[in-house]
Amino acid sequence: MRQVPISTYLIVGDGKLATHLSFYFSKLNLNILKWSRSQNSVEDLQSKVKKANYILLAINDDAIVPFFEEHELNNRICVHFSGQLYHEKIFGFHPLMTFSNDLYDEEFYKTIPYIGDVSEIHFREIFPEMKNEYYKVKPEDKAYYHSLCVLSGNGTTLLWELVGQQMANINLPEEILKPYLLKVYENILFSKPGRWTGPWYRKDLETVNSHL
Repeated sequence: MRQVPISTYLIVGDGKLATHLSFYFSKLNLNILKWSRSQNSVEDLQSKVKKANYILLAINDDAIVPFFEEHELNNRICVHFSGQLYHEKIFGFHPLMTFSNDLYDEEFYKTIPYIGDVSEIHFREIFPEMKNEYYKVKPEDKAYYHSLCVLSGNGTTLLWELVGQQMANINLPEEILKPYLLKVYENILFSKPGRWTGPWYRKDLETVNSHL
């Protein structure tokens, strides 16, 4: 039986996403090389690019295209992970997840869906060992899709942190919010009947006006 050659992936970047991808790929026993501007030289990048089958640009959205052009990667297969960027010469596969400073459980990474702007066959060809779900969106819908991700993720985080800070201003500990937060999360996750409650839902106008 003819053996399929094992691909080598060069992960560019040293931020949260690059760290999580490196960990997940290592658990999948993939061949990975790593490069970051803060730790390596341009000569080192050129050397690793020659050894890699795929260049994974796990860097800031605004830096992706300039990096691609600066290092003349036009003839290489490159992947970025931005949720909103579309580039006709760079594959875009966005992991629908928030990444913290802490690494996750190995099995959890397999549950993360990826959203791209090309057919699934391209995703499977580049990452044959990954069994993650994949969904395609139109290029013109990517910015809207990503705005929804940011609103639900970053917006929610910002809101709860703000509430915690304001609670402290009236001498209430932030910890008292945790049972409430967990129940709100549970109600949303399972679309529980009765999850809509409070003065907005009941149209208690006097209460709403006092809040305003």
